[in-house]
Amino acid sequence: MRALCKTETGVELRSLQPPQPGPGEVVIKVMCAGLCRTDIYVAQGDLSSELPRTLGHECSGVICRLGEGVPQEHLGERVTVFPWSGCQRCEQCLSHNLTGAAKCPQRQFLGWQVDGAFATFLKVKESQCVALPSAVDFQAGAYFEPLLAALGVLVAPWKQAASPAILGHNRIASLTSTILRDYARCEHKQVVIGEASSNQFDLLIETSATTESLAEAFRILKPGGVLVVKSRPAQGVEWPVRLQVEKEITALGASYGSPELALLLLEKKKHLFTPLWNEPKPLHDWADHFAPEVSGEERKTFFLPQALVGTVA
Repeated sequence: MRALCKTETGVELRSLQPPQPGPGEVVIKVMCAGLCRTDIYVAQGDLSSELPRTLGHECSGVICRLGEGVPQEHLGERVTVFPWSGCQRCEQCLSHNLTGAAKCPQRQFLGWQVDGAFATFLKVKESQCVALPSAVDFQAGAYFEPLLAALGVLVAPWKQAASPAILGHNRIASLTSTILRDYARCEHKQVVIGEASSNQFDLLIETSATTESLAEAFRILKPGGVLVVKSRPAQGVEWPVRLQVEKEITALGASYGSPELALLLLEKKKHLFTPLWNEPKPLHDWADHFAPEVSGEERKTFFLPQALVGTVA
């Protein structure tokens, strides 16, 4: 099979043996995979991993091989994938909640700690698979994880906020804004660094988590405000603890939202998200699309690992 790998010398498309599923695992024929800045972090070495490592974690496809203990009816099922896998023994993993694995002490992430989805075939645990409704195509299915992550902001107290805002004009900010405006019906502002006044907002979502953006977030939040922390930076950043204490600001982490809601939105409201997508490209064209992602591509890039050209369905 073909796989896009981070190696000792960079990133390259390699020919590898297809994976074999172990007990409780499946192999997926990957039909569509999305490019994310986490993939870039791994590719650039900002997130260290064992090498070689197949990149990619946002994907959809068809289950084509079953490991021991996996029910036969899953063969041929159209699925998307949750990128975190857990130990399947701790309280979080046994919660019967798909996103519980993201909180497991022994969690592992596709394309970083285990081989990922920029490949013809992908091996994952059966518990990571989510069946796609028939109305959800493979490109929309590959958007499941970023949409699920953006829905995490709904845990914030939006109904009590008089002046909510999003800090940033990147792709994450655009998706978050779409969810707040078109699903949550929450009026809000979207600002960049240096654009807002001090003490202007009572609830703010950050979308890049740099030292500079966090300092700006605490500056423009009102005393007693709420900061929703959405980003996952590759490296540590400076946190303005003194300013947080002085202004009595609450920081709220927002990881993932409801898987059921994510699937429903992809099925019924796909048109809200397609303006944020580029047309899928063959995986062998990866080099043309990594550079724009590094510089802050505004639209989501998708790859076709099966080298299909045109629309995915």
